[in-house]
Amino acid sequence: MNDHSDYEIIEDETHLQGPIMKTFQITPTIIESDLGGIFPEKKGQINYGISMWICITKTHKNYRSIFHNGSKKGLPSPAIGIHPNQTTIHFRHDSYEEVNDDINLADFPLDLNTWYHWAISVCGCKVVHYINGEYVQTGELKGEAIMPLKDCYLVDPWHGSAEGISISNFHWFPFGISDEFIRSIYQIPRSTEEEKIKKIEEQIKRIEEEEKRQKEEDEKELKKYLLKNFKENFKLSEYEIVGDITELKGPSMKKALLSPVMIESDLGGIKPKEGQVQYGISMWIKITKTHTENRSVFHNGLRNDHCTPAIRIPLNKATIDFLHHSTLEINDRPTFTEYSFDLDTWYHWAVSISGKKVVLYINGESAQIGHLKGEAIMPIKDCWIVDPWLKSAEGITIHSLYWFPFGISDEFVRSLYHIPRSKESSKLEEKNTYIIHKKEEEKKRMIIQRFARKIYNLSDYEIVQKITALKGPSMKKVQISPVMIESDLGGIKPKKGQVNYGISLWIRIKKTANNYRSIFHNGLINDHRTPGIWIYPGLTQIHFRHDSTIERNDGLDLTDVTLELHTWYHWAVSVCGSEIVHFINGEFVQKGNLKGDALMPLKDCWFVDPWHGTAEGIDICSLHRFPFAISAEFVKYVKYVALNPILKEKKDKKNEIEKEEKRKFLLRIFTENVKLSNYEIIKDITELKGPSMKKVQISPVIIESDLGGIKPKEGQLHYGISMWIKITHTHNKFRSIFHNGSTNDRRTPAIWIHQNQTTIHFRHDTNLEKNDGVDLTSPNRIKCGIWYHWAVSLCGSKVVHYINGEIAQKGNLKGEPIKPLEDCWIVDPWYGPAKGVTIRNFHWFPFGLSDLFVKFVYHNPISQEVQEKEKAREKFFFQNFSQSIKLSSLELIKKKTELKGPSMKQIQITKMLDPSDLGGIHPIKDRMEYALSTWIRINKTHNQYRSIFHNGQYGNMRTPAIWIHPNTTWIHFRHDTNLKSNEGVDMTEFDIKLKTWYHWAVSVCGKKVKHYINGEIVQEGEFIGDPLRPISSSWIVNPWYNSSRGIIVRNLCWIPFAVSDMFVKFLYNINK
Repeated sequence: MNDHSDYEIIEDETHLQGPIMKTFQITPTIIESDLGGIFPEKKGQINYGISMWICITKTHKNYRSIFHNGSKKGLPSPAIGIHPNQTTIHFRHDSYEEVNDDINLADFPLDLNTWYHWAISVCGCKVVHYINGEYVQTGELKGEAIMPLKDCYLVDPWHGSAEGISISNFHWFPFGISDEFIRSIYQIPRSTEEEKIKKIEEQIKRIEEEEKRQKEEDEKELKKYLLKNFKENFKLSEYEIVGDITELKGPSMKKALLSPVMIESDLGGIKPKEGQVQYGISMWIKITKTHTENRSVFHNGLRNDHCTPAIRIPLNKATIDFLHHSTLEINDRPTFTEYSFDLDTWYHWAVSISGKKVVLYINGESAQIGHLKGEAIMPIKDCWIVDPWLKSAEGITIHSLYWFPFGISDEFVRSLYHIPRSKESSKLEEKNTYIIHKKEEEKKRMIIQRFARKIYNLSDYEIVQKITALKGPSMKKVQISPVMIESDLGGIKPKKGQVNYGISLWIRIKKTANNYRSIFHNGLINDHRTPGIWIYPGLTQIHFRHDSTIERNDGLDLTDVTLELHTWYHWAVSVCGSEIVHFINGEFVQKGNLKGDALMPLKDCWFVDPWHGTAEGIDICSLHRFPFAISAEFVKYVKYVALNPILKEKKDKKNEIEKEEKRKFLLRIFTENVKLSNYEIIKDITELKGPSMKKVQISPVIIESDLGGIKPKEGQLHYGISMWIKITHTHNKFRSIFHNGSTNDRRTPAIWIHQNQTTIHFRHDTNLEKNDGVDLTSPNRIKCGIWYHWAVSLCGSKVVHYINGEIAQKGNLKGEPIKPLEDCWIVDPWYGPAKGVTIRNFHWFPFGLSDLFVKFVYHNPISQEVQEKEKAREKFFFQNFSQSIKLSSLELIKKKTELKGPSMKQIQITKMLDPSDLGGIHPIKDRMEYALSTWIRINKTHNQYRSIFHNGQYGNMRTPAIWIHPNTTWIHFRHDTNLKSNEGVDMTEFDIKLKTWYHWAVSVCGKKVKHYINGEIVQEGEFIGDPLRPISSSWIVNPWYNSSRGIIVRNLCWIPFAVSDMFVKFLYNINK
């Protein structure tokens, strides 16, 4: 094997900063194909490959260089860079025909702060790009590639910058590299130094934790000293204006001590100069909500504009403004522009003024220092809590407000912050919180009652209900005529001809993106918004637009509201004529006006518009469109009543935790008392093929109820059966799993799979009626290719069925059940085969099973040995086929291709005499054999047959052909025989979902046909006569039907031999 270190230029993770010169091998190496190299086709042809891991931490306004080979800026041969303001990789190599012949990975922007493996292979003028080991793009240089130089730059000296880019494991290979070779490089761990880095990080973490612990201890000691010193020398009550927790409502007058006190420095005061204004203010404050007006906390002055000083909360914010008049300027204020308070959280706030100097504190620490422009004006004795001019302080609570007639030091403020709040204050806070909560609940109840009292059904206006990750465009119908609705139902009565509507949704943004992402769009074209909702590039702000008669793109941006990532928000908008109102979490945030009257919307609207086509990283829930403008109260009602994703996710998480706790409890209680291996007949994964005899215990065990059994009555028949089962495909005959009885028609009991179905059929004969059974019918039908836990409990004449630990069905036998025999069959000898059925952990219990006991058996973990065998089996066939089969030689279509019209392809019709370990079935002379394999995605149904593949000389000659049925997503395969035309097999039992990728395959071996979906057999059939031989010319989309609308295929292969089940699994997994 090849040693990659020979070609390594950079090994460890490296943050690119400036130019570095490197030397490497440029002569193409004649390398063996099993080492992954591609032989150069022509003598002197340029062949090379580049591979690296890359992480981009931020975008940049300039072009950034990663790699450059060439003697000057304009001679890249090759060069790699990152585009300005993007995360797409740009590759260039000069050719003889054109300088700067380039290929952009324009369709593959890399996520920020994420490691990607990037590789390129150049072979002559052909260039192939790869991301994370997978092919993404092919291009061609316009002429022959110019020979590189031995000296290359990491970060070229002309651009000189690679800010925000890290690379690792950078290799230059002097040969073209194949898909397989790139996959093998991608699988190698990113850096051999990772463990060292991890140890260093752990060491740093330990040091940081030790420093944190030491800091906490120092803080405790300082706190003790401050409080001791403070309490011994200072009486706070003399300076108190507000003591207990107080919800501010209206103005109240207080007296303040304003003559500066000549206070000793060890008490925390700052000694004033003669005639200098000095004071300090300290308080605890909690802001419960923002408001549309300025709110007052404290005011000292004779009138509204005379602030000596004043403390306010600005409109729509949770920051504090501090104002004090100076001799030079009114309202000279330092404000907390950088500090935003969390709502419903207590903060300690303080300010100290000493002459012109102002120091602001948050939670005992200095947050901001400023200076007044002139000398501070002397305060007056009378001050206001909530000034009588602003009047409002809604949503603000304070306690322990002090006015000190001296400037206060850092140490003094820390002491104030560390003084414990009294028990009375805590009790009062709890009481106030309870009262506020009760008021909110009552308000919520009144709003819900008010709207629910009327004939009002939110579901009439619902477009999306469940939590939905937006992916691609989908069309919806909406009601556009404004409803003349009574105001008490939440609507605003429209004027005649006026456009009125409201939109409400829950939204969560998981990540930013470097392009606009669409949520909702109503209009015929991209630039026709009536309305449109997007998320800004690189931001989490919502952008709303509605065209007016005056101006296109007349919109309103939520520029002041940035949504936090991974957090659910309720967002709503109301449009009434030209007026637009925005709401976040039920509260008003913004109002605006269109420049003219809003244009009338259309009935058809898009979720994720088809022009932008992307909404990656956005989840929505409970999206409604109302054909009337909505009031603030109605928005609250919708927020309360519609499906709340926050509560739903909490409930789901709680259910998962409870489920896991219950599972652990079951495992503990039963594991201590029951040894399952005593009752096990089959342990490992077993593919059922033919009959085998087993012994079972038939005497009912008198078992204690805490072991999960049901105590039998005297003489009553009791037993239970439990197994894990996987059905890989349906079959046209009954298939036996288990049989107890001396003859075919004596079932005491028996288990089968229904013909052409995946329904499990259980039977037990009684003394009154033969074949008394209970079928697991349609509601509990088992899907192909998935493991299920199945169990049955028989107690007298009562039968209970279970699927995955839950009751699926109950039934009663018509008489008393006949006693089983000790000898039973796995696959009965009368039916014989059980093709496509695999079981494991099969148990026979000589007692009836309780619901809890079935849950215990279901949750009992699979043995490590069984899991390892399954993994080893998968690994074996992957290695086996990967080394022996070159799929590209069999591919008719490789890249993702939307089928539009007919195209002719040549296929190999002579079967290959290859050994079975290549996945083929050993051919027999003159027997017709082939296989077809493709990935397919059906985006929409159509009222006509649509062609995918056709081999034959005219429209009605199929040797073979593949179509999609009219008005369905069923795949239809046909091949003519010498007896009957149109001999086909329909996949009538397998309905493919729209807009979902599936792997489909068919294998023809003589007269036998096998169908596969996603690597599993779904159907088997047989030709009536000998199939006709294909011809070498075949059509992708036949020219007679000439239609394949809405169908996309990739990796379409024609294989000139019949393939085994294992080989189909390989085809499914290799391009997954």
